[in-house]
Amino acid sequence: MRDMGIIAKLHSEPWFKRLGMRTQGFELAVSHFDRVAKKGLTNIIETGTARVKDNWEGDGQSTLIWDWLAGEIDGVRVWSIDRSSNGIDVAKKQTTHVTYLHDDSVEALRDMPLEILTHVGLLYLDSLDLQRDTMYLAPLHILEELQAVWDYLPAGCMIMVDDCHSRAIGKHAAIREWLLAQEIQPVLEAHQWAWIKP
Repeated sequence: MRDMGIIAKLHSEPWFKRLGMRTQGFELAVSHFDRVAKKGLTNIIETGTARVKDNWEGDGQSTLIWDWLAGEIDGVRVWSIDRSSNGIDVAKKQTTHVTYLHDDSVEALRDMPLEILTHVGLLYLDSLDLQRDTMYLAPLHILEELQAVWDYLPAGCMIMVDDCHSRAIGKHAAIREWLLAQEIQPVLEAHQWAWIKP
């Protein structure tokens, strides 16, 4: 199903023009995942499910994009983790290839079987909204998510974080420092930041 190329297919989707500030990030994620899936990294895990129908410009609808990707590439499996049962219900009605986990994301990641984690090609972290009065909570939670699975993720896995407003402000802030201490540099610095595990 890769006859016209995965990015060309992505561009042909009617919702592609609505990705806005996330266009670059989703293009990179799809392109990278297509490459690593050919090497056996066929799992996608996201934290934070698409909660509002048709909210492409706001939330980004990543769950629907990973569902689309699973429909385009054979053997892909997708897990979406969220504490909101209502959010899961909204997304579930729009997807066919996603397994939903109604749980705290850190706990769900800690409980994820090794055979899943060791074949993850994309880890998309987008849980816990940024709050103006507690800006540190979401970045620390995102860092906890990554630390829960880091040791088991394979080399080549992309870690992408949404809602990054500057180098220091956004959900990526704590992860950026943690990975920098390990001399791992980002491959994308935009509204979404991304790193590849060496």
